[in-house]
Amino acid sequence: MKIKDKKKCVIIISIVIILIGLLGFTLRNEISEILSIESTQSTQYVDNPRTLKEWQEVNQNVVMVLEFNSNGILHNIPVLEVENGDKYMKRNPWGNYDTMGSVFMEKEISPFIGSNNWLINGHSSFNKDWNFTFLKNYSNKDYFNKHSIYQVEMEDGFHSFKIVSFAEYDYDLGEEQLYLGWYHNNFSIKEGISMFKETLPYTLVLNAGVEYQGQQIMTLITCNMKKKDSRYVLMAIELN
Repeated sequence: MKIKDKKKCVIIISIVIILIGLLGFTLRNEISEILSIESTQSTQYVDNPRTLKEWQEVNQNVVMVLEFNSNGILHNIPVLEVENGDKYMKRNPWGNYDTMGSVFMEKEISPFIGSNNWLINGHSSFNKDWNFTFLKNYSNKDYFNKHSIYQVEMEDGFHSFKIVSFAEYDYDLGEEQLYLGWYHNNFSIKEGISMFKETLPYTLVLNAGVEYQGQQIMTLITCNMKKKDSRYVLMAIELN
């Protein structure tokens, strides 16, 4: 390529980046996603089941594998326990740069061993079935009731979890007005019951038939791509 042509390409790319930066949050992310179709490996989480051992061969920090059956589509998602969550926001289990990052829990905030509330973070997409995008379906009551149980593979075998609630939290409200008690990693039975009650004002769909009696809690957190500072939060408890 001639030097002049290279300069033209640099100028065009620079203009595109500036224009994207000037766009609103929603449109900017949609364009970024379209331009980054090949920049994620999270397509391998869909209808491509792997065992925990197989995922640990990819990354030794994988501590569990989530398995959701979403209307016949199997989501097989490895969960990493990591020291630095910021790193894995844009780094996948293979160690590569990835716009969808990894699904992970931070050791300091929610240790796999010693926490009775696993706080698991994962990105969502606007229109691609990547990472935690499918969780948004739980805002539909019929879907929620049909898919209220999912499986988790750990070192000691498979565990079943039943979904208690699917909620939305708008961080724009500020900490004084927004309840974030669900973001703790350990609860007594009394505290757990109180916590689930406190989440009710934010709950979009609720499984009223589930009672907390000290079971392991799993909290899945993902972004609402239509609102910059909004998070969807799915809470589930282990079935004994």
